[in-house]
Amino acid sequence: MSDKINENLVPDDNDKNIALNDTESNDSEWKFDGVAHTLDDTVVENDEFEILIPKKSEYETRERPSASKTNAAQTAAPSEPREDSKNAVKFFCMAVFLLIFAGVLAFFGVRYYNTPNTAEIPNPGNVCAKISDTDITIGMYNYYYNSTVNYYLQQASYGSIELDSTKSYSSQKTTDADGNEITWEERFKLDTIDQLQRLVAYYEAAQKDGIKVTAEQEKLIKEDLDTIKNNAKDNELSVDKYISMNFGEYCGIDTVEKMERMSYMAQTYLRKASIEMLPDDEQVNDYYEQHKEDYLQVDMCYIIMQDDEKTKTDVIKQAKKYAENIKTEEELKKLIPIVDKELIDAYVKNGRGDEESVAAELARRANMTVTKSNPYQLPQAMIDFLFDENNKKGACRTVADDNYSAVFIVLKTSKVSVNDDEVYSVRHILITPETDKADDDDNTETVKPTKEQWKAAEEKANKILGEYNSGERTEYNFALLAEKYSEDTGSISSQSSSFGGLYTNTPLGQMVKEFEGWATDKSRNYGDVEIVKSQFGYHIMFFISDGPAYFSECKMAVQIEMEDDFVNAAKVTEYPRIMAKTTVAKPSAAENQATPGTITDDSIVSEQPSESAQEGTTN
Repeated sequence: MSDKINENLVPDDNDKNIALNDTESNDSEWKFDGVAHTLDDTVVENDEFEILIPKKSEYETRERPSASKTNAAQTAAPSEPREDSKNAVKFFCMAVFLLIFAGVLAFFGVRYYNTPNTAEIPNPGNVCAKISDTDITIGMYNYYYNSTVNYYLQQASYGSIELDSTKSYSSQKTTDADGNEITWEERFKLDTIDQLQRLVAYYEAAQKDGIKVTAEQEKLIKEDLDTIKNNAKDNELSVDKYISMNFGEYCGIDTVEKMERMSYMAQTYLRKASIEMLPDDEQVNDYYEQHKEDYLQVDMCYIIMQDDEKTKTDVIKQAKKYAENIKTEEELKKLIPIVDKELIDAYVKNGRGDEESVAAELARRANMTVTKSNPYQLPQAMIDFLFDENNKKGACRTVADDNYSAVFIVLKTSKVSVNDDEVYSVRHILITPETDKADDDDNTETVKPTKEQWKAAEEKANKILGEYNSGERTEYNFALLAEKYSEDTGSISSQSSSFGGLYTNTPLGQMVKEFEGWATDKSRNYGDVEIVKSQFGYHIMFFISDGPAYFSECKMAVQIEMEDDFVNAAKVTEYPRIMAKTTVAKPSAAENQATPGTITDDSIVSEQPSESAQEGTTN
């Protein structure tokens, strides 16, 4: 389950909860909250100077001096200034100082409220949004924005999506998750906010759960930062300039470190939540009843005949003639060497095999199981034909589609049903016996373990099982032990996209018989743990589930809904005045270099933090 979430760290475009902070749009409403010094106390600044404030004194009643006394006093001491003149000078100097001091405060106050920074200081001029209780700085936003744009441009380069990097993104259209038409510029922003919202939701939950960055993760972060610094040096750039070019404007070394720390913590909590945030059977059954049609499926076999504007009519006519005589898969596949000759010749020319082997591979690919939800985006007319109960098994039809510039010959090879094939989910910790090295380095034969080596592996497996039994017997704790001890590299996060020894929704026939036999034993209950021996070693097994595929798929869908609700509870508030300073992608034809507040296709590069740091947080 966690794998699917980690691979789809970008949630749907819908269900946004973005509130605009109206006060941010009016500069006049900003208030400086610094406390100015008053005249009631002595003020000392940086041990450099001191302003002495005179103490209050009570007035004394005195005799008004006569004119003669005043003149005498002036004659007797001509060099002494008058007392009131001294006070006037003192207060004049003080007033000048206070004016200068107020000016300095005003200057830095304006900068504090209006200037972004790369040090991740969350001053008002650097915070473009707030998600739950977490301030989102311009650097954090741009960090994910650049990654989002880069992802879509890569997909466009593969031909997976229609996006022209030389044209304005505000004029090119796409759709959101609800099918509403939006621009690609809007899509970039929505996806960036979605990624940040998901990151923050799990990061804040990790904080509350007391999750910390591990020593190993600290090491990985340091390695990433050192790599960035070395790359900057190799490219004769300052670190700030290099990071800005690679990760976005107003991103600094502090931004990269902060985002990696947040990602690691969020990833850890996500893995834990994906195990503990489980729906019960009643929730799954209710979901299935509400979405039953989405889980209907049918098998088909098909071939494609390419056409163009000139040949379209003739191709359709020929395809219909073929379809009239097709009743079985074998009859349909016999046409492949004829209708796909140009494709076969192209494969042969590119060294993909001879004509016979290429035709055989195309025949193997001709079979497909499709669901009514149509994830493969096949022509709708094909879906309608396949799921029409009036069309029985063996029915054959042609479907012309202009989007594919082709005509499909489609054979229905099964009735419509739900996928009730048996699948099971387990975790395991594999301990393999050590073997002696071959004497000859060129010897590729496997050296068989000795009895002593098998015994040692068994003892190690029992020791790990004892460690599990002596602690909290939960699936998450078992997963952590798998990460620590398992020698199956295909099911631990350091070597694959899986976590904690997980094999989920596994069809029959994929694993060795000892492994599969234990997992499909009908007496199993969730949480059962046992050691099983196979040719590969000792498997410490943890049972999760066993049942029909459609039920497992529904369970996964309910869990995704639960997690989406959890993420969407993290309220998003944008600050439009500061958000206006964030990056906006420009087409590569418009600008060859990035300018403040913008990025271009040429300025987006693929240099990113370690893959493990980004897992569960993207794209």
